[in-house]
Amino acid sequence: MNLTLMDWNGVSLLPRAYHQSTFRTNGFTDYERVTFSFGPLNLTFPTGTMIRLQLRILGSSDDDAVLAMNSTFANSRLEVRASPLIRIDAFELRDGSGATSVWSPKDSLVIRANVSDPFGVAEIADVRVNVTAPAGGTTVDYASIPVLMTDPAALPAWQLRELVLPPALANGTYQVLVTALERNGVTDVATGDALVRAPRFTLEKDSTAANVKAGDRFHYLLWYNNTGTGPAGSVWINDSLPVQVSFVGSSEPGAMTGSYNWTWMSVGPGSFLLDIEVQVRGGFVDPYFRNSATLEFVDEKGYGWAGAAASVEVVLRGPAITFSMTLSVPEVHANEPFDIQFRLTNTGEPAQTLWLNATVPSGLTYVSDTAASLGGSRSFFGSTVRFVLTGMPSASIWTFTMTLAGDPLLPYGLTLTCDATLEFTNENGASLPSKEADLSVASVAPFVPAASFQFSGTAADPGDTVPATLTWTNAGNEPAEDLWINLTLDPYLGLLDASEPATVGGGSVRFHSTSVGLGDHGTFLNLTVLSGVPDRRNLVVGGVLDYTDGWGNGWPRPTFSGDLLVATAPVLGLSVSPTNITVEAGTRVEYSIQHANAGSGTTGDVWLNLTLPASFVYVSDTSGTFAGIAGNEHRWHWTDQGPGQRSFLLVLQAKASVADGTQETLAFTLAYTDEGGAVRPRLSANVTATLMAPAIELTLEADRSDPLPGSTFTYTIRVRNAGSVAARNLWLLDSVDPRLQIVSYTSRVRASGTSDLNWTFSDLQPGQEETVVLVVRVAEGLAARTPLANVAEAVYTNGIGTVLGYVRSAPVTVVIGFDLAPLLYIVLGGLAIGAAAVVLLLRKTQAAIEEVFLVYRDGVLIYHLSRSLVQEKDEDVLSGMLTAVQEFVRDAFRYGEHRELHQLDFGDYRILIERGKTVYLAIVYSGKESTLVRRKVRGVLDNIEMAYADVLAGWDGDMDKMAGARDMIRDDLFHGNGRLPRPTRSA
Repeated sequence: MNLTLMDWNGVSLLPRAYHQSTFRTNGFTDYERVTFSFGPLNLTFPTGTMIRLQLRILGSSDDDAVLAMNSTFANSRLEVRASPLIRIDAFELRDGSGATSVWSPKDSLVIRANVSDPFGVAEIADVRVNVTAPAGGTTVDYASIPVLMTDPAALPAWQLRELVLPPALANGTYQVLVTALERNGVTDVATGDALVRAPRFTLEKDSTAANVKAGDRFHYLLWYNNTGTGPAGSVWINDSLPVQVSFVGSSEPGAMTGSYNWTWMSVGPGSFLLDIEVQVRGGFVDPYFRNSATLEFVDEKGYGWAGAAASVEVVLRGPAITFSMTLSVPEVHANEPFDIQFRLTNTGEPAQTLWLNATVPSGLTYVSDTAASLGGSRSFFGSTVRFVLTGMPSASIWTFTMTLAGDPLLPYGLTLTCDATLEFTNENGASLPSKEADLSVASVAPFVPAASFQFSGTAADPGDTVPATLTWTNAGNEPAEDLWINLTLDPYLGLLDASEPATVGGGSVRFHSTSVGLGDHGTFLNLTVLSGVPDRRNLVVGGVLDYTDGWGNGWPRPTFSGDLLVATAPVLGLSVSPTNITVEAGTRVEYSIQHANAGSGTTGDVWLNLTLPASFVYVSDTSGTFAGIAGNEHRWHWTDQGPGQRSFLLVLQAKASVADGTQETLAFTLAYTDEGGAVRPRLSANVTATLMAPAIELTLEADRSDPLPGSTFTYTIRVRNAGSVAARNLWLLDSVDPRLQIVSYTSRVRASGTSDLNWTFSDLQPGQEETVVLVVRVAEGLAARTPLANVAEAVYTNGIGTVLGYVRSAPVTVVIGFDLAPLLYIVLGGLAIGAAAVVLLLRKTQAAIEEVFLVYRDGVLIYHLSRSLVQEKDEDVLSGMLTAVQEFVRDAFRYGEHRELHQLDFGDYRILIERGKTVYLAIVYSGKESTLVRRKVRGVLDNIEMAYADVLAGWDGDMDKMAGARDMIRDDLFHGNGRLPRPTRSA
């Protein structure tokens, strides 16, 4: 492959340079990268021509080579690497006059750059400059340098650019970076430094003698010190000698350029001394004379700067007093006292009177002084304290102190300067030049402008650990001697630990630090949100910060900014609907249980308990988390219940055996904890249910109690719905004794069966009564006193056809009567003997009630009555009777309402037990069995249950509530001392 660089003039191509290389391919149909490397070229192309780059592929085989430019298949490209064409040909840093190597602060800094591009100035995109000041800051930030001049040729190739930084310049070295940018992004740079310097002078003057007389020689010493960064071009000192002295000579005679004028050239930084020797002339009576000198100079660039001046006084045979002040402490606190010592040294003649005026600056207060120890006095003029001293001998030194104190609220960071002036006279009373002195003391104190408390988060659950930070800054100029922080925690916040020792008590946390330095400080705490915190409570930490300075002063408490943390806790609600409902026995009811979390936190454990009344049974629910049953307690359990609505359906069924009109309360209780395990307030919801059921009353009566064989009598069966809802179906059954023949019956519905008759009644409404009249005939040949018992039974349903219960009537027993015709013949055949026999027979058939027991349905004895309260009785016999009755009662309730009642024989006695709905009445009687006894007992039992129905339904064992039942038993069963009349029958 051959790559050729050619000159193209629009007509012909002139090759100027080429490079040819042989490449071996990899043999695949793909793209390969090849590289041509040209050596350095230095070619000149005529103006107006173009440069063409040509690639030629010289085939040395049958393969084709394709040059891929901007291919979408392969990332091929042609790269030409060449040295930058844009160039900074000249770069110069100047002052306002021209080229220089050093600048005065009063100079301008001129930046010049000559930039060229062989393709013309149109290719120069910009020329920019960065200037960095001696202190490191940026003076010029990548600013464009304006064009000062452009190449005048037809095709301009260069530009002269210039940027001027005006005075005043800072002492030090400026760093300059110039960047030239070509349009294609190529750059060229140039750098340079500019040194800025200037002299600075001070002038001090002193004399070698303070007290002189005529003829004395002494020296004036002039110190001129260059404290600047550069040399002075010229320095001039002019001294005006007083008339009291004559010039003798100087240490720089070669620099003397006139009457007491001296000139130096190129005076660099450093300290220099001019010594002028003089002699005191005679004939002067002035108490003192003053010598003054001035200094002027220019820098090395010729710029003038502010000069300096100095003077000194010398006394002519008078007191020569020097005056100084010293401090006992360099720094002062509020309320802190300190001393200023005044020192007066007289190296001349005695002084007659001395006045020392000391100014007390604002922020300090005068306390006391010791001037009285020198015989001095003191007076006040505003903020000035004037001390008057007299008769200071020569060669003496006097010292005394003045005690000042910082004001109570002295701010930190002040420089408090005390100025003092000393005026004095010689022995003749002539005033001499005053002396001045001053000193400064700094006010110091810690200063904590503010303190802040910051939680790491914005919300927290009970039991969470919440990091917090307490920060403050000592912005004063000395450490705080003691610093106390008192935090008041929200009642629902507790401290776990902290990065500093803490004292905790009564809801407050106290930190104490000593020698708290300057700058930022912080204490880290771990707090915890206590259990039981109300939801969305704003938990706030308040506090105060107290501190003292090095003198023990307490400073105002800073503003304490507190942070806010919102507690997130569960808040459950409980509601049950419907709240009041009527339920029919044997039917189901559905309750909706709402247990929403209206809080912003999540629960720990949640328990819902239901005390289920005996009238209901649990069927199902949709909670999906039923926890079980313990007795009549039903329990549900959840965990981690977040905010939001929650509900489920609970299905219960009323028992078939519930009594009509029963009122039941379903008590729901909800207990739960927060995530920290703390028990939250318990909730409860009660709903009521009124239970409705048919109440079937079934009675059976016979119109005769002692029918004769072959005779007929009538049973009357009455069934009545005393409840508040209808019975959909009622089946009435009467199983007639087979010794009785069914003659006929009267009923609204037909009966099925022969001896076992079954009547079916539908929709027996509340208060509706059905009557069945059944006529039967007694079989022939039955022996007298043969009992024939009959009981009516019924099974009934609720309004939807569910069987609720079974009832039976009280048994009705008829006893086959006696035929008295044979007895008449016996009477006629032997009246005396017959009469005795009849009396004996009647007595044998007469029954006598001995004992009565009224027993509640659970076997508890309510009352026991005897025919004779004073008659002696066998206690073992009575105990046996009572035990038999109670066991029967318990046994009867164990097997339910279908248990047959029975009569017991107990020795010579009979025990008859009649069962009611809630109580049993048992009697012990002697004599033969009699239907009259049973009817009598049944009647008493029915009367008791009717009179005390409300009390017996839920009797709690209070005998006083049943007091009237005793009288009913005594009046009905023991009337006539318990003996019942013998049975009779109609003719």
